[in-house]
Amino acid sequence: MFNVTLYSRLLLFLGILFMGIGFGACSTPTISKRIITPRHFSFQTDSSQVVKRAKDYVIRGSVLQMQELYADAILEFQMALRYDSSEVILYAIAKNYALLNKNEIALEYARMAYHKDSTSIPILSLLADILERNDEMNDVIELYEKISALEPDNHDHIFTLAQLFEESNPKRSVDLYKRILAFEEDETTLWFLSQLYRNTGQYTNYIETIERLYALNSDIRVANLLVQGYVNNSTYKKAIQLILPLEFLAHSDDFENLNSTLTEALVDLPDSTLQQISTLDSFLFQSSKHISADWKYYFYNGMLSERIHDTILSEIYFSKAIQLNGSSIELPLRLSGFYLQQGKFLSVISLLQKFTSDFPQEVRFPLFMAIAFSSMNNFQDALPLLRQAIQLDSTNFDAWTQIGIVYDHLHFSDSSDAAYEKALQINATSPLVNNNYAYSLSVRQTNLHQALTMAQKAVQAQPLNPSFLDTYAWVHFQLGNYDKAMEYLEKAVEYSEPSATILEHLGDTYFRLGNQNKAYEAYKNALVKSPERHSVIERLQKLSK
Repeated sequence: MFNVTLYSRLLLFLGILFMGIGFGACSTPTISKRIITPRHFSFQTDSSQVVKRAKDYVIRGSVLQMQELYADAILEFQMALRYDSSEVILYAIAKNYALLNKNEIALEYARMAYHKDSTSIPILSLLADILERNDEMNDVIELYEKISALEPDNHDHIFTLAQLFEESNPKRSVDLYKRILAFEEDETTLWFLSQLYRNTGQYTNYIETIERLYALNSDIRVANLLVQGYVNNSTYKKAIQLILPLEFLAHSDDFENLNSTLTEALVDLPDSTLQQISTLDSFLFQSSKHISADWKYYFYNGMLSERIHDTILSEIYFSKAIQLNGSSIELPLRLSGFYLQQGKFLSVISLLQKFTSDFPQEVRFPLFMAIAFSSMNNFQDALPLLRQAIQLDSTNFDAWTQIGIVYDHLHFSDSSDAAYEKALQINATSPLVNNNYAYSLSVRQTNLHQALTMAQKAVQAQPLNPSFLDTYAWVHFQLGNYDKAMEYLEKAVEYSEPSATILEHLGDTYFRLGNQNKAYEAYKNALVKSPERHSVIERLQKLSK
């Protein structure tokens, strides 16, 4: 299609022809349909038939071009070129070759047109388009620099130039977009500018630009981008301020998507950060009034309510989620997992008991309930649930690990060892199993060299884990390697807030090394952690004598 400016020139040319002569009959020469380039022509001087013939060929070529018969149009324009070698006809030929994706020959004609008129915007634009197809971007940028200089107030040219500079010179691209925005708050320009900011890591500018775009167009998709931007920039209060009014303005699904974008991000934050968001409680209360058909909406808001210790609101949310759940196993598993993390062990048991009959073959139900019972030191009730889990899946690593822990606490050492061995057959590198098995052996002073190997594996996997360091040290203690035991126990104290067990072990090690003052200090610290620890009280009494 002709550029408007150049096409108007062509119409003017035709108009002059129409005024000068009428449509007399003439014979049309036979045209050989082959590609003709400018070098085939030897331009003739005007004669009495020149204007009429040029007019006829241009008319036919223009009609064929509008009918998208570009090859035929080229032949007509080439015949016109015999009688008129103006840049208008050269442009028309170049344009049609470009439309046929014959870029090499299109470029030849476009350059001829450019040499005749280097200030024609349509010619410059066509030449730039062809060069862009050939990936000659430096030349394209140079041409659009010239186009922009010729029409400095044309924002379309500035916009194109800004896009061309996005990769090679982002700063120049930003300046050009800003130049447009200085005259008009254009949505498209704001969008491209925001993406440029995002791609170059300028997140503050990205958010500010999306805010300007949202002020122009409060489309829900823009709101979603803005909420995501606020979340990524940790400006949660602004996200809340944006979302709350949309409950009444946006479609229900759109509001819930925005809500989920925020709540899913907030759930992963530490408690200290959540406590600093002063509007969070009002946000969750307001969100509870929304009626949703998706259990996930209530689930995430419930988790967040639980995290800020609003247990009444969290139970409201969770109850609604359970009511909507239907036959999905995802909710009871995710909710019970969340309860386990929060230490609400009775809630885990109560929840899963409601769903056990619906999913009798799900191994995670008895496993999670067993973990909850074990966490409350109720090992007798945990044991049958773990046996049930093993019956459902005899290759379940977590079930064998937990049953080993339970048997160990119940002092069924043979059964505990067998369970740990089974777990290690499934995953020989597990730090937890290697550590627990090693500690159990060290306490019983059995197979200490095997225990040392396993404890070393655990420490190598997690060198800063105080429990693993304590186990490794205690195996060394049982082997009489007191210096080595002291080294790793001191590391355990250095890397974390030590437990009473670690401090008692450290006291025992100092005592064996003859340092009674340090032993006494370690025992005192252990007693602070666990005032009813009789073994520590006895040791302190002996040292006090």
